[in-house]
This record gives sequence, structure tokens and C-alpha cells, in this order.
Amino acid sequence: MAFSTAIGHYANDIILTKTTTLYFLDWASNRDPYKFKAIAEYIISLLLTFIVILSTHIRLKKGLVNRNLIRKINLIRLCSYSLFINLFVFAYYIGLSKSSPLVFMILLPLLIYINLVDYFDNKSELGYKTHIINALLAVILISILSLTSFSQYYISNDFFSISGKTILKNGSSVDTVEYINQKMIFGLMIQDPRISRNNEGQADNQKKSNSDILIRRYTADELDFISKNRYELHSKAQAGWFFHHHNYLFGPINALSLGASSSSQLMIYGWLLTAFTKDYVEFLGGVNYQNYFFALNSYYWLYYFISILTIYGIYKNNDFISWSLSTIIISLSLIGNSVLNLAPGLNPARHFFDVIILYLLYKYFKNPTRLKLVLPLFLSLFSILWSKEFGFFLFLSMVSAFAYRLFLDKIKALYLIGLFTYFAVGVALYLYPFSGSNPSFIYSLLGISTPKTPSYLPYLVSTFFFLLLYLTLTSHSSASHKSSAIFITSYCALISIYFLWYPQPHHILSLCVPFIFLALSFYKEYTPNFIFSTKLSNPKYITLPLLLFTIFSVIIFSSKFSYFMNNFKDHHVYEWKFNRVNINTTMDPILFNSSAELINKYSIDNKIYIISKYDNILPIIANKYSGMPYNELTTNLVTYSEIDSLASFIKSNKPKYIFVDSDISDPLDGEIISSSDRLASSFTSDYLHASSLVRTSLIYNLSKVFDSVSTDYHAVEKSGLITVYEINR
Repeated sequence: MAFSTAIGHYANDIILTKTTTLYFLDWASNRDPYKFKAIAEYIISLLLTFIVILSTHIRLKKGLVNRNLIRKINLIRLCSYSLFINLFVFAYYIGLSKSSPLVFMILLPLLIYINLVDYFDNKSELGYKTHIINALLAVILISILSLTSFSQYYISNDFFSISGKTILKNGSSVDTVEYINQKMIFGLMIQDPRISRNNEGQADNQKKSNSDILIRRYTADELDFISKNRYELHSKAQAGWFFHHHNYLFGPINALSLGASSSSQLMIYGWLLTAFTKDYVEFLGGVNYQNYFFALNSYYWLYYFISILTIYGIYKNNDFISWSLSTIIISLSLIGNSVLNLAPGLNPARHFFDVIILYLLYKYFKNPTRLKLVLPLFLSLFSILWSKEFGFFLFLSMVSAFAYRLFLDKIKALYLIGLFTYFAVGVALYLYPFSGSNPSFIYSLLGISTPKTPSYLPYLVSTFFFLLLYLTLTSHSSASHKSSAIFITSYCALISIYFLWYPQPHHILSLCVPFIFLALSFYKEYTPNFIFSTKLSNPKYITLPLLLFTIFSVIIFSSKFSYFMNNFKDHHVYEWKFNRVNINTTMDPILFNSSAELINKYSIDNKIYIISKYDNILPIIANKYSGMPYNELTTNLVTYSEIDSLASFIKSNKPKYIFVDSDISDPLDGEIISSSDRLASSFTSDYLHASSLVRTSLIYNLSKVFDSVSTDYHAVEKSGLITVYEINR
């Protein structure tokens, strides 16, 4: 670890040196400067781990190390202690120790389990009860997936300036934006695109509200209004929420369906995944959000179905099915329906083929044949084209497993050449920009717009996987099991990079299935050597606490689902019936409708040039796609370099019309939630203020882009959201 730390520091210094010439915009100054260092340390640690394992294996084969001496260290017990310590630290990290209700939820089922476990018989199998448990768990999982799918068609308000109707307790219905401005809720004075602007008057009101906010006392109706808008105030305060996340997948799908070339689109979720989903959505009846949601949800159903079938196909154990179903339910429940619906990045479509490849490898290592070898080798290369990062993780895990198998057997030069050739092909596929070149990739490594990665986290995670890999090496397991264990352990270690990059619980919970296979693999092979092995070898000692955790997690899911759906009971729900956006939402569609009509009035082509905070939804409503070089502008303007390149892009393409926010030059101070408002602070500390501050900074950068090209254009027509500018002749 010391060596990897030194290398990580060096690599981080190189990156920081190379980026010192970049002039970051204000919003990007609050970043994690050691993000790249943490990821580099972890990757180097994994590489060194594999080298140590191979070298130790060679020494064992040559008799330079006494295997019995290694086993006397009782490494398995060490792994057990390490596992418990890591879980404890992880629990502390995600805040369980700071939340007494959650601590209670964890301790209570343990207490119940300790007191009730003796009432069950002492058989190692629960018999027919397991089948009943599995059936009930399957029903629960189906219910969670069904409710999540249902709720996806309900979308909350993404934008401060777009109004709706809030239904108060007294039965009255108030216009959301008007009420916020009249009552100066949280010190807000929102630009209302439905009325003519008076910047000076709004600035005076904002100044007055901020000066009085410390002594502000809300009335009962105002508190009721705030309570009913709590969920949406959180989403509106973000730089991007629902449409921001989905536009990175649906945006390219929409553009491809309208004739855009693949080379012009940035497909961060993968080239073949985007192309296949586009064809799938068209097969369902056409490219629109309704069919797109159905396609996304079907990936969940199919992936979990394949996973459960694979678990049974490998282990033929009903208890393992129970544990797997419980773990999946717990993971989905803790994430919650709103987060599951929010980000396609959490969808198993990104790593859809990992379970299939695992099964094919298992069959190959158990009984090697050429056909069984070709299928997983081909599928891992295909996975790189399907989803670049996760596919590459699968590919590297495959290479690790086969490299280890070569060392287990006699190394043949032909096989070694074949492995190196295969590795070179995979790296070439990864490096070639099939899915487009992501200009913002380096910024994500620099920790921009991501939570900070604690310095201890890479050490804990890499130590955990080192122990698992070392345990595999020193065991007396069969060669087939060792090779499969190397694959699944390497894969779980690599996908943990996703969590280290964005260290939030949902980023690891969404990857629960590979970790289920990892746990089952080690449980089946090494349980007799674990501490408390007598109890652990009895499935009921694992089944019962998992069931209790499942019950509590379902309660948590139900609470989150109810909180989400109550937002639509407390607001008027508008039914959008645009050609490509057919949804239920709390956003009044009237401004989007008039702006889409204006776009279609001036734009004959399907491609438009747009500088707008609505560029992730407005072109889609107008049956167009953005011709700008980013999926959306707002969150991709990190340095002045992007502003200059966008200005150059517009000037070189010389579009006849550009579509620009009508309020692009207006001040946004009134859309910053006051840090002095005690009620706003009590919701999420200073989170709402900080989020709204970043949001306004990002939107303000759009005006810098427009200012760079404004002298070449003149306004010709204006709507509430969008103004059309024509190039000067």
C-alpha cells in the first residue's frame, strides 16, 4: 500500500500539473483534489495484489514456500475479522452510526433473531419452508419492480421557473412560482417567464427578504406549502435532476432516431447499449419517453431473472436463492424508487452480461471445451462495445482468470501468445472511441461534481479483496473453483472503482448481484474454516436475519415510495401528450408547448443549435435534437476552454438560427435558497443553499457562451422560455 500511495501521489501531481493551465469556472472550484489519487492508489493496489498472488503461486509450485505454514496463519479467520471490520467502517461511513432510527432498525432484528432462532428445528435445511420463503420473496421483488416501474411515469418538477399548482390543506390551489415570490419562501424571488421582467424590483425584493430572513416566521399555510413542496424544492435546487440524468441515454437515442450519425453523439452509457435500446424502443412503437421507460425497466426484470436462474443452475441450492432474493430486495429498497428512476447509470443494463459470462466461465472451467471457451471470450469483447467501462472491467477479469489458469497448468507458449493477443484486442476496443470521445472524462477524475472520497476507503476496499484473493490462492480448492473465484473477485474489485469514484451507498447497492455471487462462492467453498463455522454452515442462521432485514428494508421502501407519490397528491398533475414525451408531471406544459412551436416555426432540420438550461428536454418536445457537442451545456461547462470551444463551434458551423434562453441575461440571485433561513437549513443543513448556488453559477455560464457569439446574431422572435436569434447577413 505504501508503494501504491507513492505512485498515486505522483500520478495525481502529474494530472494536477497538466490541468493548472485550465481556468476553472467558479462552480468547479469546490472539488475533490485527491479523487484521482484515490482511484490510482486503488488500481495500483489491485495490480500489485495480482502480481503477489502469481509470484506466491509460482513459489508454492516450486516448493519454495510451505503451504501448511501459510495455512497455520489461519488466514481465513483473518479474512473473517477483516470482513467484519470493513463492514463496520462502511456502516459508519454511510452514516448508520449517526442515525439512531437506522441503528435501531439494525439492532432490533438481531435481537429478535437471537431470541427466536432456537425455536426453529436444528436441521441444516428449512425444507419446504424454503420454497414458501422463496415464493414470498419473489412476490416482494416483483412488487418492488412493479411499483418502481409505475412511479417512473410520474415526474416531479425539474425547473425553478416552470410553475404548477400546489393543493393546500384548506383545499385551495395556488400557483407555485407566484406563491413563492409573494411569500418569499426561503428568500426566493424566481424569474417568472410568464410575465414581463423587472430586474431592479426583483433585486430590491431579494435584498429585503434576505435582510429579514433571520426573524422570519412562517404562517400555517406557508408551512403547509413548504411541506408539500419539500421534495420538489430539493430537485429544483439541483443543477440537473431527472431530465439531466436521462438525457445522457435518451438524448443520443432521440438524436439517432432523427438521423444523427453515431460519430456525432456522445454515448457515455455505451455504444451498443445505446444503439440496441434505440432499436428496442422503436420496436415498442416509436422513440418516446414512455417506451424508453418500459425498455429500461425490462432490463431490471430480465437481469434479475437470469441472475436467479444462474444461481440455481450453479449451486442447486434453495437457501442460496433465498439469500440472493433477500439481498436484491434489500438493495433496491434502500436505494428507493425515486433514485432508481432517476439515473439510468444504476440500471443493470450497463453490466447486463456479467452473470451470463460468469455462468459460461463456470461451465468451461468445470469441463473445458473449445465452444465453451469461445463464447465467454467473445462476449467479454462484445461487452466493451456494449458498455465501455463495465465491459472493460469484465474483460480484465476474464484475462485475470485465464492468466491464473495458465499458471495453474503448464504454461504453453501458444496459449500465452493467444492471451496477449486477446488482451491487445480488448485494450484496442476500449481505447477506440466507438461511443464518442467524452471531453469531460478528465474532470470526473479530478473530483468535479462528485462527493469526496475518504482517504481510508481505497485502503479498506483493496485490503478486503487482497485477503479474498490470497485466501483463494492458499486453499486446497479445485483448479476450476480457483479460476472462477479469481474472475468474480477481480470483477467485484474492479467495479468497486465505480463506488470509489462516487462514494454513495446507491452506487454499490446497485451492483449487488456480482457481490452475491462472490459471497456464495466463498461461502460454499470456505465455510468450514470460518470462525463460528458450525453456525454459519447451517443456512437458517443466515436466512433468518436476512429475512428480518428484508422486512425492515421493505418498510423503508414503502416509506420512500409513499413520500414520492404524495408529491403528486399535493400538486395538480399535468398529462403531457407530446409526441416524444408522454408523461404525468407537476410541470405546466404551456410554456414548453409555445416554445416548441416557435422552434418548429424556424427550424426545418431536425438538428438545432440551442443555448439553454432546457436543452435536455425542449428539443425532444419539439421533435428535434441538439446539434451542440455536449449532451447538455449546463453541467459540461467546467473551464473557460469549453466556453471558447463552444463559441468557436457555433462560429464555424454558422447556423442560421440559434435558440437561446429568453432570460439568459437576467440575474439569478433570487433563485439561491437563503443560507440564513432556519427552516431551509433544518431540512438538509446547508445543502439546499449550496446546491442552488452551484445551479445558478452553472446557468450563468450559458450567458458567457452567448455573449461570445451574440454580435453575430440578432433576435427575431421570443417566447416565454426561448428567443430565436438569426445570423447577421
